Amino acid sequence: MSENMEAIILAGGFGTRLRPLTYTRAKALLPILNKPMITYLIESLPNEVDKVILAVNYRKDQIENYFKKNSFGKEIIVNDEPKPLGTGGAVKFAEKHITAPFLVLNADVICSLSLDEMIRFHKKNNAVSTISLWPIKNVSEFGVVDIQKDGNVVDFVEKPKPEDAPSDLINAGAYFLEYDVLDYIEKGCLVSMEKEIFPQIINDTGKFFGFEFKG
Repeated sequence: MSENMEAIILAGGFGTRLRPLTYTRAKALLPILNKPMITYLIESLPNEVDKVILAVNYRKDQIENYFKKNSFGKEIIVNDEPKPLGTGGAVKFAEKHITAPFLVLNADVICSLSLDEMIRFHKKNNAVSTISLWPIKNVSEFGVVDIQKDGNVVDFVEKPKPEDAPSDLINAGAYFLEYDVLDYIEKGCLVSMEKEIFPQIINDTGKFFGFEFKG
């Protein structure tokens, strides 16, 4: 990989499931082993990512102050959403800062995924969108992908019965997207990438891939 890339980190949630910890602190800044969780994400980014856009809302001042005091060798832009916009709306709201293919990551998902490997997989398949996939046992509690042997995702199936599940793979919350994906998202609206945008890309392009990882 040699071309420059960018990354959007979705960090605008209220952290309701982590209360009372998030009553006074942004969820992305909660410590894991004495280090804010968002720093693990930034440190995991490929070297080619030279710009990081933080999609924020709740307690944005804390996040701004943290990145004023801490440098990661990348341009960090704090993009304040005027209202909750969902995953798709947050990505669209960051459009003015995006100039190249880009990663989308959730600030509260820390895992063993190799972003470099996922991006290589994306390019090898000439994909429009690639999402990370994680195997689970209890498929009836999640939406799983209907995926071909080459990794091409043809559908999402919501909470299937175990005997009807097309796979045991669920969306793991990390995406690599071509710039043109932004055209699918309506500006200023509450939009879900997962429920609204991804199905459109699957239907229109046939170039929507899933990258499975374990560990």
